[in-house]
Amino acid sequence: PQSWTLDLKIKRKNTMLTSIFRRISTKEGNSIFTGLLYGLINGVMLIPITISFCTIIYQDKGFERYLPQLVKLVMFSSMIHQWAFTYFSSLPFAIGQVQDAGLIFLSAMAADIVANCAHEDQIVPTAIVVLPICTFLLGIMLVIVAKLRLATVIQYLPMPVIGGYLAYIGFFCGQAGLAMMAGVQVTNITEWGNFYNEHALVLLFPGVVLGITTYRLLCNVRSPYVLPSCMIGIVSLFFGCLYLSGMSLHEAREFGWVAPLATPEPFYHSWALYNFSLVDWNMLPQQILRLISMFLVVAFSSSLDVAAIEMEMGLPLDYNRELNTVGLANIFSGLTGGYTGSYIFSQTIFTMRRGVYSRINGYTVVLCEALLILTPISVISYLPKMFFGSLLVMIASDLLMEWLVAARHKMALMEYVVCLLTFVAIQGTGIEIGMFIGILLAMASFVVSYSSLQSVSCASLQTSTVIRTFEERAALIAHRGKVVTITLKGYIFFGSAVKILEDVKSHVSISVPELTPQQLMEQQLAQKNEHSTPNRVESNHNAVPSETTALLSETQSHTTPTKKNTYNTDSTTEGSSFPPLDRSIFSFQRSTSSSLKNKPKSITSYSTDGSHDTQERQLSNESTSAAKKLFPDITIPLSPVVSEVSPTPTAMATSQGLSVYDMTPEMLQYIIEEKNRELHE
Repeated sequence: PQSWTLDLKIKRKNTMLTSIFRRISTKEGNSIFTGLLYGLINGVMLIPITISFCTIIYQDKGFERYLPQLVKLVMFSSMIHQWAFTYFSSLPFAIGQVQDAGLIFLSAMAADIVANCAHEDQIVPTAIVVLPICTFLLGIMLVIVAKLRLATVIQYLPMPVIGGYLAYIGFFCGQAGLAMMAGVQVTNITEWGNFYNEHALVLLFPGVVLGITTYRLLCNVRSPYVLPSCMIGIVSLFFGCLYLSGMSLHEAREFGWVAPLATPEPFYHSWALYNFSLVDWNMLPQQILRLISMFLVVAFSSSLDVAAIEMEMGLPLDYNRELNTVGLANIFSGLTGGYTGSYIFSQTIFTMRRGVYSRINGYTVVLCEALLILTPISVISYLPKMFFGSLLVMIASDLLMEWLVAARHKMALMEYVVCLLTFVAIQGTGIEIGMFIGILLAMASFVVSYSSLQSVSCASLQTSTVIRTFEERAALIAHRGKVVTITLKGYIFFGSAVKILEDVKSHVSISVPELTPQQLMEQQLAQKNEHSTPNRVESNHNAVPSETTALLSETQSHTTPTKKNTYNTDSTTEGSSFPPLDRSIFSFQRSTSSSLKNKPKSITSYSTDGSHDTQERQLSNESTSAAKKLFPDITIPLSPVVSEVSPTPTAMATSQGLSVYDMTPEMLQYIIEEKNRELHE
């Protein structure tokens, strides 16, 4: 059709969904029969869950006798959500209903209204007005965030805090399911003692077993028909047991297996509960903090739902566009007296996997919910409590296992601890204060985790691809052991700054021991030799140690072509004042000494135990040819067994030898200039 062609052209502008709409145009995915079939399946699965959510929102005893009418109001809200998601969403298979993310806040608001309303007849009119107003304001905030394209900012909420809240949702759903099946009033963990009586345990035991069994089947059997089969099986099992035991439905209702029978009445009687003259408007400002918290949680959980759908599709989605859809759905729901909702990602993914890309699926769900609303009888008066309770136990098992058990393998230890503490804090202090405590704990965990990271690392050797001259490479190699490359990473906090400074010092500091009298005498001898240095040696003696200056003066006597010397390293006397040199310098010593040889000569080196080692040297460096031209007569070999302690000034002064590993760039430059002068002459 021309309208479909135009719509397809418009959709092609959104490149992220191009492949989806190609699949929409297929005959099978777009068939009316497929949409109707899976719409009916989704409706059968969603209607009982919506009824269970209604019992969570209005779980207080003050709402008990109005529950049949309130169920239809919540069902009408789910119908509005489904219409909005089907019409506005970019996903033709989208399923959106009243969702569990905002249930806890709505339930807390309803409980607060019951506790603070002055007159009992004001409770229901105030609740069914204040909660939709909060839903409408929530939708406005979501649309503003989406229009400003700030969906990614909402995603900065700490995942452990959201995980702790979702775990509490699971606990709350399970608690509500147990309370509904047992027929007792339980609002927090301190009231769980109400479950410990024989009649209550008999009523809730089958529902708990069936709920956990359903959860295990969903985990182990990868089939979309597991949940519908379990739901049908629970109802069939209940009525089968009634038939075999000879118990009538009336007797089962009196025992507590089924909710009390409600008088059939037209659907519009549910809207007769609205009486604005009885609304206590003072209750609305008291919900501001809960409204802000609900906005953050619903926005974040909606982003998680979109992320789950995105991963299943394998295509990127526009988070801001989908968040705008959620906001619009909540606006329409609030305007029609409804409650908060979002994507039901499990059913959305289920529909997509079945290849249903027709929006007829969503409209069929709307039709199913509308038919239930128009029905004059109350569904909860004819279905067993264990049916609805087992669904809540299944949801509780899923959320608790995911965020209190499986999360340990998905989070770091500190984050997992924050998740657990957030769950406990919400239990002890309430939702708003508990989540605030969780955010503070997440901030503290962030600071501790990042400040404890190893933020300073040292690379012992850094290389370069720059082509340098022989003299430049010689100077660099000579100083290689004195150059430290330090990498700083991570975040700087008040406490970590001190640790970073200590780590840097540990990489660059050299500890020099105190000099003994014998070492002082040797140093004086080195200083005495320093005065014999000729004026033609041009070097910065202020930057060179005195013992190195003494060695520099000795090199002149070994640079004449008529005298060939073998330079020896002397054993170190105990208590030497000269710190060990870095091993990285020795690589330059070996390569340089080998390249400077005219012919192999034997040398004697001393190890730390006083043993002698005589070995031959071979040419093995890229500077061999250049060294032969510059130093045809001088051999400066070095033993491969080198003491890790420098020779003393006494040994160097008496031997009149030059140790290569004590050379400075100035000394190398001096030798090169001398040999160039001799070659020129």
